Amino acid sequence: LDPTMVRVTFGAVDGGVAETLRIHAGHCRLFFPDSGGAAGWPRVFTYRRWHADGRFDVDFVAHPGGGPAAQWSASARVGDRIGWRHGGGPKTTLAPAPAGTLAPAPAGTLAPAPAGSWLVFGDATALPVISALLEHAHRGTRGAVFLWLPDAANPEPLALPPAMTLRVLRPADRADPVETVRRTAPDNLSAAFVACEAGLMRALRRLAMDEFGVARDRLFTSGYWKAGITTEEVDTAKRRPDWFADPHP
Repeated sequence: LDPTMVRVTFGAVDGGVAETLRIHAGHCRLFFPDSGGAAGWPRVFTYRRWHADGRFDVDFVAHPGGGPAAQWSASARVGDRIGWRHGGGPKTTLAPAPAGTLAPAPAGTLAPAPAGSWLVFGDATALPVISALLEHAHRGTRGAVFLWLPDAANPEPLALPPAMTLRVLRPADRADPVETVRRTAPDNLSAAFVACEAGLMRALRRLAMDEFGVARDRLFTSGYWKAGITTEEVDTAKRRPDWFADPHP
């Protein structure tokens, strides 16, 4: 797609997923081969898009390093096979509108936030899920989307609802992304979706809760990765009570 992102289209060899289960912004687990060729490295990815024939796209961030997903996606060719396990839809229905105003949104849909606007923030690893969510967002959704992307990234145009704005932030701007969000986020925020590096996620979570007043049940956050540690170490860290850095009651 560009120097920072690779798209791979997969087709099931031994059974697919029923059309009713092909949820946009859903997730799956891919099992990448180890040095001996065995499928021993599981990683969770978002479905970027489902095709009518049951094939699906997954977008990979192209980055230096020896991770199994990065290595595999850099050299994948038509006919290569890896293990796959369908994981279903997002774990959280994202802030459905209250009863009596609009029908509740299905999982994987951005619905109008109650009496306010959305804050949507993601880095390159969250670009697939944010793209899918916006493609199927309720057209009445209001708010702002912030993307923290590498300087070389040239993402596909996003399908923004008319009342949502987009701002792309890059390291070349030499601006703190948290401060930029603090200064330029829309007024009256009442829901937030933040998915990015874990340290940045925690800072934005605190900003949304402490300064913007977003309630916890209207806040969906995920630290997809953490600088300096492996995916396996992230999985362990997520089970610790201090992962979100929220104060305990």
